[in-house]
Order: sequence, then structure tokens, then C-alpha cells
Amino acid sequence: MKPFDDMELLNAIDIRLRKKAANDLSHQKKTEEFKVLVEKTDGLAEFNKIIEGKKSRDFRKNQVIYYEDDHGKGLYLVTEGRVKTIKLAEDGRELMTGIYGQGDYLGINAVLSNSCYADTATALEDSRICLIPLEQMETILNLYPEVARKFIHILSKDNRAKEDQLLELAYHSVRKKMAGTLLRLYGQRKVDDNLIHISREDLAAMACMSTETVSRTLSDFKDEQLIDRIGTKITVINHEGLSKMKN
Repeated sequence: MKPFDDMELLNAIDIRLRKKAANDLSHQKKTEEFKVLVEKTDGLAEFNKIIEGKKSRDFRKNQVIYYEDDHGKGLYLVTEGRVKTIKLAEDGRELMTGIYGQGDYLGINAVLSNSCYADTATALEDSRICLIPLEQMETILNLYPEVARKFIHILSKDNRAKEDQLLELAYHSVRKKMAGTLLRLYGQRKVDDNLIHISREDLAAMACMSTETVSRTLSDFKDEQLIDRIGTKITVINHEGLSKMKN
């Protein structure tokens, strides 16, 4: 403030410039140290620690986890049970787009693209689901490229499976579609046995058939000793026979 001496003004400016330079250097040093720490840290291990610190929520059978077109709240991890994802046609019919079990993730597309969920997720049985919020996922993906690569890889495999499913629905016969659906479910087993647990209605939604057609085709497969069936339990007897099913 006036009155002031020229040298006093220059000294005051010099002091402030020195302080700013010291603060910039300190900030740069901390940033570099943080980058080194991040580079040395195993991103996947850090992500697993976050999951371990989260509480899982219980969902009863047929309870909806999220709806199609809901804005993405985050990434869902199935810690127990099984979950199905479906898309609804205008007439109310269901097309099942996937079945997910313990260790599988839901909503990857919505998280990576910051968009709405593309389908509706419903518990196939009593399940436990862990939610990693969107904000936390964005931080993890920005800090650890290996985590982002992991989910891009999972998403690519999931998209490939859906492309194969669309090809089956468009061009395969009823018998070949059913054989392909059973083999896809067989490959998703978490237990080392030949059992597939699925209702007739869910199988119809997955194969895009009527329930009557599903029952008739499964009966034919049972007569041909390709499978055995008791209620919702289907046992694959002849894997090779199903895989070589003619169109």
C-alpha cells in the first residue's frame, strides 16, 4: 500500500516469486513420487483389495439387480449364486443375453462407456452381489492400465460370445440352436461335473424358442442319449454328439 519504496516493492515481489517456485518444485516432486508409487503397485492386487473391503448385498431369486436403460451406477461382481441378463421385446418376450456365476462381472460396458446398462440383470437363484461404484472404478481405471486391459479383454470375449449367439439364432436349425445353447451353458459351469441347472423357461429365452419347442427338443436329445434330464437338471452325456449336431 502507498506510500512505498521501489526496493521494498521489488523485494516483496522477489519473495513471492521464490515462494511460488518452491511450491511448484514441491508439487512436482510429490507428483513424480506418486507416479513412481503407482507404477510399482500391482493394479490388479489393489483392485482385489478394494473388492475385499466392499460389502456384498443379498438378492433373492428373481429379484432385479438393475434394469435396462438405468444409468450405470458401477460394476457388479457376483460373489455367490447366478445371475441372468435379458432384453425384452416389444411383445414382452425375453431374450437371455447371458448367465453369470461366481467371479463374473456385470455392467462392464456401462462402466467403460459411461452409459446406461444394455440389459436387465436378475438373480437366477439366491445370490450375493458386490457393487464397485462408478467413481471408484473411474479412478482405478485411470491409475492402473492393467485393470482397464483386463476388463477390455473380458468385454471382448463377452461380445464375441454374443456375436456367436446371434449367428446361431439367425441361421441355425432348432436342434442345432438347442445343442449350441446347451454347450454354451456347459462351458460356463463352475463345478467340474456334467450338470446344467436351468429352467425350461430360461432355456427357451436363451435359445429364442417357445417352451413347447424346448421340451420337445430336449426329449428328442434324451431319446438319442445326448443328454439326461430330471426337472431343471440337465446332464450332458454326449458332448461330441452335441458339438457335431447337423444344421
